[in-house]
Amino acid sequence: MIKTKEKCKRRDIAMHRGRIEIIAHILTFCAQPRLKTQIMYSVRITFKQFETYTSLLSSHGLLARKSQKYVATEKGYRFVQAFGQLQSTLEGVPAGILSRGFLLKKGQNKIIVENIDQDSANASQR
Repeated sequence: MIKTKEKCKRRDIAMHRGRIEIIAHILTFCAQPRLKTQIMYSVRITFKQFETYTSLLSSHGLLARKSQKYVATEKGYRFVQAFGQLQSTLEGVPAGILSRGFLLKKGQNKIIVENIDQDSANASQR
């Protein structure tokens, strides 16, 4: 069971995101093909928000639907890179690090996403 203080903290994080941050989080998470429910739970958005954002992203060529899964396009990857650079410039965060602790790297014809929070948690357990 989640403690009340922890619930409030999670809710506050979700409530203070802007539209661009939500878009960047969706595209970051969809570096690999993802199901609708996976996106909704990870990004913490409602079904209505999901439909709005995926429709917007698809119409602008940032997100593609393959079968039942969604995946970021090359244009979507460039958007996330630009967002990361802008965020880095404005907040002094190292380049490539996005909100929610994800680090993006471009591999051979694919996007590599590393969860920094998980890596630091694993390191502290050693």
